[in-house]
Formats: sequence, structure tokens, C-alpha cells
Amino acid sequence: MAAAAAALVASSPEFLFTATVGISDVPGTAAGVGAVLAGVAAAARPGLLPLAGAVWGGAVGVRAQISAVFAPAGVWVVVNAVRARRWRGLALGVLALVTTAAACWIPAVLVTGPPRWWRAIRGHLHYVTTVEQKLHPPAAHLSDIATYWLLNSLADWRFAVPFWILVAVGIAVLVRTGRGRLAALAGSSAALYLASALFAMNETVSLRYMLPAAPFL
Repeated sequence: MAAAAAALVASSPEFLFTATVGISDVPGTAAGVGAVLAGVAAAARPGLLPLAGAVWGGAVGVRAQISAVFAPAGVWVVVNAVRARRWRGLALGVLALVTTAAACWIPAVLVTGPPRWWRAIRGHLHYVTTVEQKLHPPAAHLSDIATYWLLNSLADWRFAVPFWILVAVGIAVLVRTGRGRLAALAGSSAALYLASALFAMNETVSLRYMLPAAPFL
């Protein structure tokens, strides 16, 4: 079922187009998958906490919004570390995350120029809250959001309907075979990312922001 869903996504004209465009969504998607895998590994082996922190920091360096994808895995890791009193590993993981993210962002900001970087951030936020305010919640209509995000992100209903059916069946299979935790992790990663994207991203280009959630779906 996972292979069938992946084939549907890969054959969608929307995804074929996006995969050839030089944007941060494609490497951001890869970084999100790597970050969640690192979190799963660290949850099973707390000694990998510093490595997981470094991978998370690198993902934030590629695309800051991707933190929503690995946040559920991060919570899982932190809870396990606290229960096991792995304070040193937890501190090293946080340090690795902050250091790696800073190593990615600080040079980029300095090369751009802090004033110019800050103007770009402010300009983008102003654009989102004014020009695009009717293209995402709460101003956008729920029917439009569902159409753009759940159908148009996969080209049209001929790709979308079988894909979402496979997602639902896949969840049921994982739960029935005792892998409900895996289904919950993947589902929460996709849901949290999409929930955060819905309120900040233009619904008419939702494909770009659907992409990082697709592997988990």
C-alpha cells in the first residue's frame, strides 16, 4: 500500500513538476524524513540523542518550518529521555540542535546582511497577512481549502481519491498489526505540518507545502 501510494504521488503531474523546480521544498522534505528517522533511532537508543539533535538542527537550517514535521518525534524522544533521566544526552542533543541550526543560519544572514534579511522577513509577513489573508484560514472558505489541499495537491480526484483511500487502509493495517505507534507518529507528523502550513501558506500553491507531509502519509 505504501508503494502504491508513493507511485500515485510520483506519477501525479503536480509532483512531477515540483520535483524539477529549484525550491527548498524538495530538500526540506528529505530533511524532514531524515529528522524523524533520527528521532525514532534516538528514542530506541538514547546514546544517539546528540546525533538526532544535529540532524534536527540541519533540517531547521534547510527549512525552518520543517520543525513541525519532526516535532512529534522530538516530543517522544524528550519524554523517553526524561523518564530514563538521560540529562546529559538530552543536554548534548539540544546543544547539537542549536549549534547546527546556528551554523546554517548565521552565515546566511551575515552574507545577506542582517538589515536586508530582516526587511525580507517583515515584507513576507506583511504580504501573508494582507495580500494572502483570504487564501488561508481563518478568512479562506473551508471548501476551498479542502479542494486545494486534499485534491489539487495531487493534481485531481483521479489521483487524490485512491491516494487517501490507501492512506486510510494503511492506517488500519498498521494498527491491526500492532504498529499503531508508527501510524500515530507518521500521522501526527503529517497533520502537525499541514496544520501549521494551512495558516501561513497560500492555498493556491498548496502542493509545495503538501510535499513534506507526503512521505508520512
